Order: sequence, then structure tokens, then C-alpha cells
Amino acid sequence: MKVMKPREASKELNVLRALNQRQAYSFEQKQNLLNMEKGFIGERQFDEMGEKYLEQECVMLQDLSLTIKGNTVQIDSVFLTSEVVYIFEVKNYEGDFIMKDGDIYTVAGQEISNPLTQLNRTSSLLRQLLQSWQVKMSIEGYVVLINPACMLYHATPADPFIFYGQIQSRLTEINRRQRNEPWGIKKMKRLAEKLIEEHNKEGRIQIKRPAYTYEELRKGIACTRCSSFSVQVNQRSCKCLVCEHSSSLNSAVIRQIEEFILLYPAELLTTEKIYRWCGQIIPKKRIRGILSENYTRVGNKSGTTFKKESK
Repeated sequence: MKVMKPREASKELNVLRALNQRQAYSFEQKQNLLNMEKGFIGERQFDEMGEKYLEQECVMLQDLSLTIKGNTVQIDSVFLTSEVVYIFEVKNYEGDFIMKDGDIYTVAGQEISNPLTQLNRTSSLLRQLLQSWQVKMSIEGYVVLINPACMLYHATPADPFIFYGQIQSRLTEINRRQRNEPWGIKKMKRLAEKLIEEHNKEGRIQIKRPAYTYEELRKGIACTRCSSFSVQVNQRSCKCLVCEHSSSLNSAVIRQIEEFILLYPAELLTTEKIYRWCGQIIPKKRIRGILSENYTRVGNKSGTTFKKESK
């Protein structure tokens, strides 16, 4: 098993995490963040199981965002073998659900989105993309119910669900079917590179951002462990007065700069902006030095700004 694209938290999730620290969230906003965090945890669990149980030569791509014929698709996990492309939608549902006439309901009767609808749409669009590349590989798609506390009643064996207790056996079956032929392995890796290249165009996709203004957000340095803003700063480090977690001053300032870039991607960086964003507790001279060392200088000395170079 080779992981050619590791999973990272999405920009949308990172935005919500940052805003949760710096403004008062409503119950609905907190619930949305918790659901996204729970989904991310489930995806990471499936990644770990894939790396553990897939022993044969194949490639794992974790979290792909693709634009196909003007349609954006997000795929939680892709396993590439020499003959088959496996795609997985990972759901960290918890509780009892009922499937009826192709729809899914909670036991209280509330309908939820059927992940099979998303899976079928993704499979169709990915098949069209492979055809446009003249890649002749079959696609198999599954919905992984990663939480052992999830039960879906009335699903049939023909439905492409994989329950927690079935994950190991299904991955073992993929192992059994894989043929480690040199030509097939080269084809598989070339396809992985093309898909990653398409994913890297994801920056053109606008993420959903809740409404927020600079003035309403709390300024300062939040502890990475407990999110407290009670942070004591000295020449070399920052120490949280609540949980006593310490980090270097440089890394703490860079975290704040990256957070500012995430929340205000169109803004140019200046020493004054980052000074205020950090709560005016870091000397401007130190901030200017960190910006100069880690970001690209733009403009002359009297009007110096900085920017982050695109990868």
C-alpha cells in the first residue's frame, strides 16, 4: 500500500475551527463544526484501516476534490489497483437508521441524505473522466459506515454498504483480487498522478464561509491544546497559563499568520495587521523578522507587505 495523497483537514473545517476560537458560536454553528470534526475522525480511521489491511501493491488517495464537466465532486478515499478503481464515501453515523424505498430515516422518522445518491453521482462523473483520458478501468463504489454504533435496518446485501465489522474482510478481498503485474502497477501510478494533478486545481473552488467581520473576532494567540487565550509570552516561547502547554514563539506567530491568511485570503500581510491579530503582545520587530524569514516581501521599505507563495 502506497499513500500518494495523504489526508488533510479541509479549508472549510479549518475556517470553522479558527472562527470557533475567535467568536461566539451559536448552537447550530457548534453542531455543524462537531459534525465536520466527527466526519474527519471517521475518515482518518478508515485511512488507518486501509494502511493496515491492504498489503498488496496498490495506491491510496485520501480526499480528492475534482471538477468534472463543471461538476465538483469530493471523494473521501480512492484505492487504485491494477484493474479496479475503488471509491469510498465514509460516514461516521451513530445510532439506528431505517432504509425504506431508497431513502434513509432515523428511527424517529426524520429523513437524512442518502449517501448512495452521492456515491452514484461520483461514480458516474469519475467514469466519464476516465473515459476522456482513455483509461479502461472498472469503478467500484461503496459507502463505509465506520462507526460500530451504527445500524441500518432493511439494507440488502445488494446495497453497496460496508459496515464496521465488514471492513477488514472487504479490504482482504481487495488484496486477494489485486495482481501485481509490472505494467498494471505503472498504469495505476500514472493514473494516481493525473488524479492528484486534477485535485491540485481545487484552489479554484470557493469554499463555504460563514459571515464574519474582522472587528468581531477576538485578537490574540490561542493555545493549540486547550484554545485558551491566556498565553504568557517571553523572548523565545509562549506558555498557556491554563494547561501549561508551551511552544516556540516563532511557531506560535506563524500559526497566527497562517490563520489570518486562511480567514482573509485576499488581504496582504503587513507587520501592523499581524501585530494587531496577535493581540499586540508580540513586539513588531519580532513579527517583521518572522514575516521576512518565512514569506515573500512585496514592495519597498516604506510600504512593505508580504505574501505566501503558492505551492
